Amino acid sequence: MAKYGLIGGKLGHSYSMGIHEKYFATIGEKSTYELIETPTENLKQTLENLANEGYCGINVTIPHKKAVMEFLDEIAPEAEFIGAVNTIKFENGKLFGFNTDYYGFGKTLDKFGIDISGKKTYILGTGGAANAVSAYCRNNGAEVIFVSRTPSNNAIGYDELKNVPAGGVLINCTPVGMYPDTDAAPIECVDGFDAVVDLIYNPTKTKLLKNAEEHGIKAVNGMYMLVAQAICAEAIWHNTDFEENIIDDVYTQVLNKMEAN
Repeated sequence: MAKYGLIGGKLGHSYSMGIHEKYFATIGEKSTYELIETPTENLKQTLENLANEGYCGINVTIPHKKAVMEFLDEIAPEAEFIGAVNTIKFENGKLFGFNTDYYGFGKTLDKFGIDISGKKTYILGTGGAANAVSAYCRNNGAEVIFVSRTPSNNAIGYDELKNVPAGGVLINCTPVGMYPDTDAAPIECVDGFDAVVDLIYNPTKTKLLKNAEEHGIKAVNGMYMLVAQAICAEAIWHNTDFEENIIDDVYTQVLNKMEAN
């Protein structure tokens, strides 16, 4: 029985265990997936412990996607380019880092029909997920504009979003609005955007997405991205490809369970 898991700061909001368990059930595999809350100061020791305990692979989430890189033996080119790791494979006594957020974000845009080619994409946040999103946007014909609380040569301020031209895509890569702080939103005004993508998946409809829907704007949360990047991570851990429809199968199972609750 193989062991997998997720390391991050606070994981009470995470759906990752359920997603991977549904994947195991779908392919008929008996493996385990654990949520492992890890303070930043314990990151190196946690990785060593997991390796010693026989883990085959782990996912990495906030706030460790960048910090974990210094403890890895090898880093895949896409993760090196993005500057963040969200998937680690334990093999032959070494730790290999990958980034599947890039893939998951692209699959989300495809799934919900959001075309970014030739458009301005406004990215809220500067963490590991924002790096993956910005890399995908640039590689697919979009102009990337970062938005920050502290404007600089590389980022506009939040107040400037009120004056940007219509037709862009807003992408929230911050945790603002995530459970349990569901009454918060990184910005209030979303009028004028073609689409709003919020990488948060708990709650499934953040205040930001509710505001977008009220303005008749396409609003997409991060659940499909979470499932797609998880299935991609499983392919890395198993040294195999997977059928594309397994993403939709697992995604549908997750949504059905959430609706039942």
